[in-house]
Amino acid sequence: MKKYFPLLMAAPLLTTSCQAQVSPPQTPQLLAQLPQTGASKVSVRSIPLDIGGWVSGFSIHSSGRLYAYGDVFGMWRSDDAGQSWKYLMNDLTNNDYFVHGSAVATNDPDTVVFVTGGNLYKSTDGGKTWKIQLNRINQSRSRGSNSIIFQPGSTTEMWLAATRNRETGWFWHTTDGGETWNKVAGNTFDNVAVTTTYVHPKFPDQIWVGATGGLFVSTDHGKTFTNVWDNNGGARSPMGHRPTVFSIARRSDGSGYFASNIYGFHVTATDYNDPKTYQVTRVIDRMHGQGPISATVLADDSFVTMHMDGGFAKHSKDGSPDTWVELPMKLDPRNTPVYLVPAPDGKVSGGRDMVVQDPTKPSRWFMTGGKALVITEDSGATWNYPPRASGMAGVMVDGKISFPRANPKMALISVADQGVFVINDAGKSGNAEYSSRRSMDKHAIFHYTMSSDDGQTLVAAGGDQSANKNLIYRSTNGGKDWTEVDISKSGLPASDEGIIQAINAPGSTTDFLVLLGYRGDRKNNNPGVYRTTDGGATFTKATGLPDGVDTGHRYSPSQSHLEADAREPDTRYLTMRSQNNEAARGFYRSTDGGSTWEKSAAQPFGNSMITDLSVDPSTAGKVWVSVKKGVSRSEDGGNTWTTVGDFTTAENISAVNGCIAVWGKRPGDEWNKLYYSTDNGMNWVEVSGPGRRFGFLRNVTINPHKTNELWISGISVNILTVDVPAVRTARR
Repeated sequence: MKKYFPLLMAAPLLTTSCQAQVSPPQTPQLLAQLPQTGASKVSVRSIPLDIGGWVSGFSIHSSGRLYAYGDVFGMWRSDDAGQSWKYLMNDLTNNDYFVHGSAVATNDPDTVVFVTGGNLYKSTDGGKTWKIQLNRINQSRSRGSNSIIFQPGSTTEMWLAATRNRETGWFWHTTDGGETWNKVAGNTFDNVAVTTTYVHPKFPDQIWVGATGGLFVSTDHGKTFTNVWDNNGGARSPMGHRPTVFSIARRSDGSGYFASNIYGFHVTATDYNDPKTYQVTRVIDRMHGQGPISATVLADDSFVTMHMDGGFAKHSKDGSPDTWVELPMKLDPRNTPVYLVPAPDGKVSGGRDMVVQDPTKPSRWFMTGGKALVITEDSGATWNYPPRASGMAGVMVDGKISFPRANPKMALISVADQGVFVINDAGKSGNAEYSSRRSMDKHAIFHYTMSSDDGQTLVAAGGDQSANKNLIYRSTNGGKDWTEVDISKSGLPASDEGIIQAINAPGSTTDFLVLLGYRGDRKNNNPGVYRTTDGGATFTKATGLPDGVDTGHRYSPSQSHLEADAREPDTRYLTMRSQNNEAARGFYRSTDGGSTWEKSAAQPFGNSMITDLSVDPSTAGKVWVSVKKGVSRSEDGGNTWTTVGDFTTAENISAVNGCIAVWGKRPGDEWNKLYYSTDNGMNWVEVSGPGRRFGFLRNVTINPHKTNELWISGISVNILTVDVPAVRTARR
């Protein structure tokens, strides 16, 4: 490896400080003016990106307060019929954001619970604070289901469908608010996977339970249960699965309807206190091989059910055969998110898990769905999305934000599912102006977007998640329109995981590197670095790197990192955590544009796994890494390394002109915190804190045009603005 010499004369690096541009917060766009942490004043604003993930379910109170949850973006609350939303998990310090179910007490809108794959959380103040009420559970997601419910009229009695570590049973009951839990009905559900449960207020002792295996009914408040439907002894669905009940609803006369993977069924009885008299009749057929997913009873005792496939929905006055009619499901696209392309047939698209009715306005319903929730004001005839920038966010952002070098108002946000979002107002409005999804309607995932200096030519390299292949998009008008680059004959080998990292020569959109992903169970596994100098027409594999290395996959791109030196035109940097080849782990450098690579003789913290990489654009050869054991800096392109700060662990890092942001732990920290330095890491101040714990943080990027702005990747994007003069006086 050649000896490295910085090109520019500079003051001694240990005495430099970042030249942050401090400006007053933009009040109209400021979501929260948060309290001070130490000596620093911090404000936060959000770019919610208008959902994007899967809104999976609701809990609604008779007052009209609406709680909603998503697959990867946690709990939200609306007090104005879904027009604006507040995030309820900003104080969580763990990344437990995959919510499977929620419930609100019927007699108290502030008592609410939600369930994840491992924990049950409870709030008694409307979601301001949460307590883990039950941990070490295993609650698998079943779309359309209610895995946790309150007993009608109670704030302390709940029913939970889940398993618990070291204990048998799939159904649990508490009468003291979740302090203690008892297994329901002896060994009835020891080997029966419960998915959903339902209690009608008029029949408080009749507990209906849906499970893999059928519909179970108790008439004695859960002491005993009878299996009243198992699809004739457990006959399988056309897809080969056991009969499974997803969702249940009942009328005030006792009759019910449930959705299953087989069909939709109407339930009647001559005596609802006698399970032997129950009759189950098929009333809804499959659609494209799937049974209906949801069951809802409305205020007028009518039923609504929906299939996962698109906007297909049916309504019945009483659930009986021959009374079901299809709802029109017409989309009124006034509030369509920037990334969505309205369906050609004019109907609401995307999967549908659940419908709830607004108790304060019966004609208003809320419906879940892939990409965004939708709202009807006319009992299901027409639907619309919440207003743009309503506050709810669900797009998952794994990578760092990129900023064109000569366009301070532009930010490029690469995301899962929806491609690339383009910000043209420095994030002040909370809106993205463009999304690549509009031009290229594909299930695409990107982690970094490359750009020309002015931001007019953009290149996004990632993967097609549906087709499992490499994908490269190009825009020549700042992201307004995108075209797919034909790489079929480029020499870039097939990769089921796609391109997980990319970096361009500074300012260039024709000379760039891509890193292909790796996953051991994939058919096309061709990890490695490839270079193009003609915008993707041809690729050549880089040399000097080991073959078959675990570079990370599309949902775990942080296994490897690519960066370019902004001052040394031909220098590139690469780190690999390499789970399957310890010898390949470490820091690499290329001095010929990424065509050949060499592993550095000196490694930060020895052979420890590097968790993130950042190259300070202000000085040639100035490289920072976060490592499981701390933070390290090189001032000579990786030839030598110096430990910086007292971090006991560090997950993410960003560096610009001597300003450093680190997501990690320092002595005494019980969880990861976000720290910031303006003097090359000599002094640090925590800029996370109450109301901004960022347990969901996936990455952090310092805005190179305004270094007191920290852009937080995770559940969409949050922007921290730090009062820099206060930071400079803070010492620890």
